[in-house]
Amino acid sequence: MKPVWHAIIAVILVILVIVPMPASAYDLVSDWSNSENPNGPWSYREGTTILPFDPSWTAGVSFPVVQPAYQPSNVAGNFLPAWFKATSSGADWQTGDVVVDTNDGLSRRTRHFRS
Repeated sequence: MKPVWHAIIAVILVILVIVPMPASAYDLVSDWSNSENPNGPWSYREGTTILPFDPSWTAGVSFPVVQPAYQPSNVAGNFLPAWFKATSSGADWQTGDVVVDTNDGLSRRTRHFRS
């Protein structure tokens, strides 16, 4: 009986060593920063490129509100992807949501995150 328990304990110890335990929980919305990229656990990127911050992203057109965002540029045709914490409600997001507006080459995609 002892060898069975020793084997079970050995397997449990191996699992505890191999499987990493999360250091802490991260929340994209509450951890958001308009002053740092990367921001602790988060980096707002286009592929491997860290995106620059624009305090007034307009997606190449005029928006009725000021929307800070991380994006490649503020020029029509080169304004996506854009990561931002919404300062106003949009088509499918609410104020305070973190939104990523992307372009997959075929169509525009918008995703939002709430805490």
